[in-house]
Amino acid sequence: MNGIVTCSWLRLPQQRIFATIQLWKNFGRTMLYIHCTGKLAKVAGIVLEPRPGQSDLLWIDLWYANWIGFTDTENAVLFTNPGCLYTFLIPVPGGSLRFFAVITQFRAKLHEALPRYGASKACVKHVSARHAQYVTCKTASRSVLGSMNEMAFSVDAYMNWEAADNQIPSVTDIEEKLNQIPLSAIGYNFPIERFRELITTLPQT
Repeated sequence: MNGIVTCSWLRLPQQRIFATIQLWKNFGRTMLYIHCTGKLAKVAGIVLEPRPGQSDLLWIDLWYANWIGFTDTENAVLFTNPGCLYTFLIPVPGGSLRFFAVITQFRAKLHEALPRYGASKACVKHVSARHAQYVTCKTASRSVLGSMNEMAFSVDAYMNWEAADNQIPSVTDIEEKLNQIPLSAIGYNFPIERFRELITTLPQT
């Protein structure tokens, strides 16, 4: 032994060191936790960290995200809430993924959807403040991933069915279809109804 302690950080890529420092800084703070699949992480070039076990997280703070590749130029990111399986679809035109831009679009769509299903203005403001920052995490539920695979198949089938009729479905149409499919993981209930129910549990004042 020469008395020299080798710091393991020196062997880590710079990107991972930065992500780890940020995660430690954010530990204990409420924010948006995006559980990304390995496929999405690879396409986006992002680092995934274990989710901190915070007791003050709300169901709306946790989302899963997966990459759906239809063609070389038609792709999307699927965001699904593990508590109710409510899903948003964010198109990625041209096959070039800018992850921060996708997160920005997702947050905007989520905050627009909340009042549509009963959330007060104060509730939306509260959620928006909680989600000012986000962390990308590893997935932790095979059940949620299985449901997302079902939805990805449904999106592909729906788009092909509409294309055969010379129709181009809008993103809103696809989301409405997805959220009105009864899923076994939530007792064959509809994601849209579970989403509406869970919104009532959020702080409204």
